[in-house]
Amino acid sequence: MTGSFTDIGTPDTHTVTVVWDDPHAADSVFTLGATSGLSIGNTFTSTGADTSTMLTITSVNPVTGKVTFSVTHLYSDNTLSDVQLTVTDDDNGTFTTAISAVNVLNVAPVAVNDSEWRTPPTRTPS
Repeated sequence: MTGSFTDIGTPDTHTVTVVWDDPHAADSVFTLGATSGLSIGNTFTSTGADTSTMLTITSVNPVTGKVTFSVTHLYSDNTLSDVQLTVTDDDNGTFTTAISAVNVLNVAPVAVNDSEWRTPPTRTPS
């Protein structure tokens, strides 16, 4: 998932919360530093109950305060989810948006034999 927020207060820090609507996983909470200190490629690990999900900064505009990011979540089963994203700054300004009816369809696994079966050479006694 990709997202963005704009806050002209570039010294502000932000908390990004993603509610995945996944019964098999916890929501993700990311604490970002001041917008003025963010750079493309910065990564942040979720600090909530989910400690394995990463958020990556993909662009920062220091003039407008716009920050773009990506987050990946792996659903363990097929589901129809309503994902919610909330960004809160250190002045308690909050914005929430939702992506309704995300249809997750897991692809069936495929086994691949990448080695050749070989019959050992036979030796004839000399």
